[in-house]
Amino acid sequence: ERLDLQPHQLSAIVNSRLGRSFTELVSDNRVEEVKKRLSDPAEKANILNIAYDAGFGTKASFNRIFKERTGLTPSEFRRKSLAAK
Repeated sequence: ERLDLQPHQLSAIVNSRLGRSFTELVSDNRVEEVKKRLSDPAEKANILNIAYDAGFGTKASFNRIFKERTGLTPSEFRRKSLAAK
């Protein structure tokens, strides 16, 4: 509404300018948020709560999308990023 665009118009802009779908853009942003939190040694929340906080709706979709984007499971990512610190 604030952009005065219909959803399909915004989707077309994202597709043409960024070369990916709106859904992919949202998923990528969610994964980046999860990665930040998993890399934070002070973060005490469990992985699934972090995923839900970032906007993922199910454990299955979170695990699938996270592994597609990073090549690692969330647990592997957390373990490797915390070991590097």
